[in-house]
Amino acid sequence: EFAVWKESGDSSKLSKLILPIENTLSEIKSVIIRDSAIDSLCHGAQLAIPGILEISPNLKKYTLSAIDKAFIACCSTNKIVKLENRNFSLRIQKFENGYFVSVSEDNDKIGSMTVSLATGPTPTTTTIVPSRNESLFLRLVSERISTRMKGIALVSIFVKNELEPSTAKALMSEIMEMIENE
Repeated sequence: EFAVWKESGDSSKLSKLILPIENTLSEIKSVIIRDSAIDSLCHGAQLAIPGILEISPNLKKYTLSAIDKAFIACCSTNKIVKLENRNFSLRIQKFENGYFVSVSEDNDKIGSMTVSLATGPTPTTTTIVPSRNESLFLRLVSERISTRMKGIALVSIFVKNELEPSTAKALMSEIMEMIENE
């Protein structure tokens, strides 16, 4: 299936084999909260009844649960960048030991991926999902982030057409500015 995708660009068979990441969370009970409660939670407030919209059935005390929307609002940065008549969505998720960076053109999609780990002067980089066009850009972004923070950088890029050098440089600058402002 991977070979078919690589040759033709048709990801339909590959999509049947790789399940969406959301499926991993399907068994975790959740508490859905109001948008207006997010800021208070991110700054340490206790969740109160008026801030709750929905609770999973049979949720009991001390059960592992997810609080929808609050995690994303507290820990990620999103930005839309327009370059050369193209729209890119930049999403950066910060973790204690690294970053997940997503660059997606027009639609929010996971694309080609690399991961870099920098524990010393030279990062170790591995391609998870190969790119037809943007493997150098992916490698540069992941290595630069991991080296700067001495941790892990997982980078995904989904673009419709190959990036011009000026566009790649501008995206790199935007990403690094977002990370420095975290």
